[in-house]
Order: sequence, then structure tokens, then C-alpha cells
Amino acid sequence: MRETAGFYGLRNAILNQRNTVYDLRADLKSQENRLAGLIEDVKSCKAAVAEQEQYLEEMKADFLRWTGIPWKSPEEEDGN
Repeated sequence: MRETAGFYGLRNAILNQRNTVYDLRADLKSQENRLAGLIEDVKSCKAAVAEQEQYLEEMKADFLRWTGIPWKSPEEEDGN
């Protein structure tokens, strides 16, 4: 009887550990998918920043063309 109880106790421990591993694998997959989404968001943001920086440079060039004065930000004008 004692051996049977030990067998079932070990069996249940193994099944519980197996379930823990399955749960962790599922969590890992979920986090990997989340990370992949975040990486895509970062790439998209970088592209948007680059696009807006280019537009800013074009606007500064237009300012110079229209006024003959190079663009200075308020911070640059104040010496900060």
C-alpha cells in the first residue's frame, strides 16, 4: 500500500510539473508574440520619426529660401 501511495504521489507530481511546463510554454509564446508586436511598433515609430525629421529639414530650407535667413529655433536664438 505504501508503495502504491508513493507511486501515485510521484505520478501526480510529474503531472503537475508537466502542466507547469505547458503553462510556461504558453506564457512564453504569448510574450514572444507581444515582443514581436512591440518590435514592429518601434520600427514603425522610427520610420515616422525619420519622415518627420525630413519634413522639418525641408521646412527649414523653405524658410531660408523665402526669408533669406537661416532658421534658428527659439532655444538657439536665446543661446540655450
